[in-house]
Amino acid sequence: MVVVQGGDADCTSLEHCRNEYTSDRKYFRNYWNLTEIPVDIPAEAEHVQLIYNAITHIPLGVFKHLSQCVYLNLRANQISIIKPEMFTRLYKLETLGLGVNKITSIEDRSFDSLFSLGLLNIRLNRLRTLSPSLLSNTPRKPLVLATRYFRQTNPWNCSSLCWMKHEEQHKTVVWYEGNTYPGCADGSDWKTFECGQPGESMLGDYCTDFL
Repeated sequence: MVVVQGGDADCTSLEHCRNEYTSDRKYFRNYWNLTEIPVDIPAEAEHVQLIYNAITHIPLGVFKHLSQCVYLNLRANQISIIKPEMFTRLYKLETLGLGVNKITSIEDRSFDSLFSLGLLNIRLNRLRTLSPSLLSNTPRKPLVLATRYFRQTNPWNCSSLCWMKHEEQHKTVVWYEGNTYPGCADGSDWKTFECGQPGESMLGDYCTDFL
């Protein structure tokens, strides 16, 4: 059974916004032009969908009460930057959707609390590079990444992603549906793009030559 809260006078409150959630409050979603993340998402929520909204900012710690959350989808918003502590205490989170936003930067240690992360969707943003330290505290391996949608991709500087190429070779990073690998902004082909010797997996020991 899905309960629908009507009215849209204040789209940051469960009482006045068009939120939908199951009677056990484990599934929560809102597609109604939110500009901010609701501060009163039920603590019991395990699946949270806030897609197709106009959210521009994730307040630090806004999700910290969602200790049971395994799925969080923020796809198709207007988010431009990801910072540490935005996803703090989401220890059980397995899937994080950040695709189709305007993200230009994901700062180091942004995913430090995501110990269970298995799937990360960052496709169709404005990212040029990623630091390997982003994944240092995501022990679940392999990590499934989605970085592109058919020919549409982030404007990746592939020479800065050699660490990711090495993780791909070690099978600690794999691509969602097998074909969402990075598209290089300079026209290089990721499949044939060559870096240095892979050596050991760098999710523990980073190869600073490529940062």
